[in-house]
Amino acid sequence: MFLEIDRVSASYGANKVLDDISLSVGKGELVALLGSSGCGKTTLLRVLSGFHAAGEGSVRINGADMTALPPEKRDTAMVFQSYALWPHMTVAQNIGYGLRLRKTPKAEIDDKVTAALDMVGLTGFADRMVTQLSGGQRQRVALARAIVVNPAVLLMDEPLSNLDARIRHQVRHEIKAIQARLGLTAVLVTHDQEEAMIMADRIVVMKGGKIEQLGTPEEIYSKPATPFVAEFMGADNRIDADYEIDGERITIRMSETREAQSLPRSLIAHLADLPPKGRLRLHFRASSVSLAGADEAASQDCLSLGGKIRQRSYPGGTYRYAVALGDRQLLVDYDQQLAEGESVRVVLPVSALMAFPAL
Repeated sequence: MFLEIDRVSASYGANKVLDDISLSVGKGELVALLGSSGCGKTTLLRVLSGFHAAGEGSVRINGADMTALPPEKRDTAMVFQSYALWPHMTVAQNIGYGLRLRKTPKAEIDDKVTAALDMVGLTGFADRMVTQLSGGQRQRVALARAIVVNPAVLLMDEPLSNLDARIRHQVRHEIKAIQARLGLTAVLVTHDQEEAMIMADRIVVMKGGKIEQLGTPEEIYSKPATPFVAEFMGADNRIDADYEIDGERITIRMSETREAQSLPRSLIAHLADLPPKGRLRLHFRASSVSLAGADEAASQDCLSLGGKIRQRSYPGGTYRYAVALGDRQLLVDYDQQLAEGESVRVVLPVSALMAFPAL
């Protein structure tokens, strides 16, 4: 692997924020570090860049140990959340700054800055002051400044968080296209699930200074390894249930309603060494289920739960319902308009359910 993080731990004073992290990144791969605030993702990026020392472990780039080297000797480049541009410099001067520090000849700097401007869609902006640019344009300048030095590893710390939604959607695709075209090895820090899904080849979900799951966007989204990952990736509806395995079927009894239903054993096919009976936690997304009439019979391959609509909203494209099941409330996206107070059944195909042993 091109970038190797080997059993890295790091602290701020007595507070340990990275705990025995190991991760390998292939050459030309973009890996996203995803997690909520305080999970350690930005600290890991700072360890990679040399701005924060690793208390334990090592960082290697192309086989060379970088752990004790300062930032300027690591052959990495950082795109910061705050852009970190020099306000008294022009666009071209900002982009060429790293090349000037490397004593690159002026003619070569001019050629590389021109090429970088073209790559990020800012041809014609070379002589403009960065204070005259929009947020999206400033972020393109920050990206150009990073890639113009041709770093071994490109590091990006929430680079799009200061942009409005429309510009953010556009720029994330542009950054991914540039990274892929140049074959840059890159590590992206983000708390935005959609951003990680769109930009990354693999995603690292972090929690409490540890790696909770590592996988492709498809694996993280469809096969979360833990309830935390399931919730973080949008499957935040949860049902607690007792279960009992009977051959190729499994009987589920919901804690909230005490309804019991028989489902295919495929529901728990991914759970090894599961006892014959016990408790499960079932997660699912609002968009993965549907609603039916209160008296409608359930398919034998679906979990069907009786409830009552407490609230209806329209976020666009479909209606979102808050459905009460006993003391628990579930969110369901459904394309038909139903009345608040109406009794319904929440229909959950086995394929929509993510099952985990209850803690």
